[in-house]
Amino acid sequence: MGCGSSAVATGTTLTNSRGQIEQTWDAVFTTLEVKDKDTNPYKNLVVKRSGWKTIRIFVSSTFRDFHQEREVLVKKVFPDLRVWCQSRRLHLVECDLRWGVPKDSTTESTLRTCLGEIDRCYQDNIMPFFVNMTSERIGWIPRGPDIPEGLKAQYKWIDGLSVTEMEIMHAAYRKENPNSIFMLRDPSFLEGVPESHRTAFVDDQELAPEKLKMLKKMIFDRFTAERVKTYQVKYEGYDEEIKKVALSGLDGTFSQTVFEFFKRRIEQQYPLMDKESEDPFERIRQKHEAFMKSNAAVVIGRDDVLKKVDEHICGPGVDKPLLLIGGAGSGKSSVMSRLADVTSQKAASKQIPGGGDKGWHVFYHFVGAVPGSTELEKLLK
Repeated sequence: MGCGSSAVATGTTLTNSRGQIEQTWDAVFTTLEVKDKDTNPYKNLVVKRSGWKTIRIFVSSTFRDFHQEREVLVKKVFPDLRVWCQSRRLHLVECDLRWGVPKDSTTESTLRTCLGEIDRCYQDNIMPFFVNMTSERIGWIPRGPDIPEGLKAQYKWIDGLSVTEMEIMHAAYRKENPNSIFMLRDPSFLEGVPESHRTAFVDDQELAPEKLKMLKKMIFDRFTAERVKTYQVKYEGYDEEIKKVALSGLDGTFSQTVFEFFKRRIEQQYPLMDKESEDPFERIRQKHEAFMKSNAAVVIGRDDVLKKVDEHICGPGVDKPLLLIGGAGSGKSSVMSRLADVTSQKAASKQIPGGGDKGWHVFYHFVGAVPGSTELEKLLK
């Protein structure tokens, strides 16, 4: 009787889990912006540009079990891709939130940081460049009551999803983003991992197995085989220095697949420009733009300062200058670069009031950023 009761309870729990997961996905389906991947308007996106352009790549995975893959991306794949991008006047920035979310953050601030960074990728590149890595962990699932109603209203599909699932939904799934790739790690390597270290790779949450099964099915159903790749690794022991399991095999299929995919997608969306401007002042302007984009890309946080300056610019007319003061190395140039970047985009889309029919022109000049930037004549011209 005890065994029978246990079996019934397990079956009931499994049924309830499946029901919850299906409800979550039903909510996602009602918000799909691209339902038919064959008629995806973003499929052959080509952007004409002048000067430098920032390319953002968002790295998505659970943190604990994908430490080594993230290290390979940040230290090997992205540096090589960055060199290639620079030859095409593209500035590559990886969005790796391992360092961007403080441990004591609230649920709201964590989700806003994560989803807001993806919003920033949309802002810069129309369709985010996105890589997800998934294996046997689903990760943190925020409780419904802990998610503010304002956040649920803004992102109507987030209830019931893990943070990693939210990243996938927002950056790739709902719009069938052609710039997204999914790297699924073959779990067979776990056979060689000692039981004492296996918990780092296998999720012990009750919902995890069913959620992972459903997530992987939906990824395979939604995206082409070119963008869903399985790779293998091998357990190589435990690294006492960094207190993490060591894996081998990432220099092959994993690294090459990610590098070639992004190289191909970036090349298609941002083709090489025919000819560089011969105007010397235009070249100077482009160098200031490159400096601005490069510094703006590394700003995380500083929301209070950014908000105050934005209110000064977009609020009622104030006939006074606004000065940003800080000690050496405090981040003034980076904050000003971010402000210049955001304000330029707002001005271009006429989101700053009072500009009339022609709108506003945003002028930015960074002293010491390029040769001749301290000369008054070049500044005035």
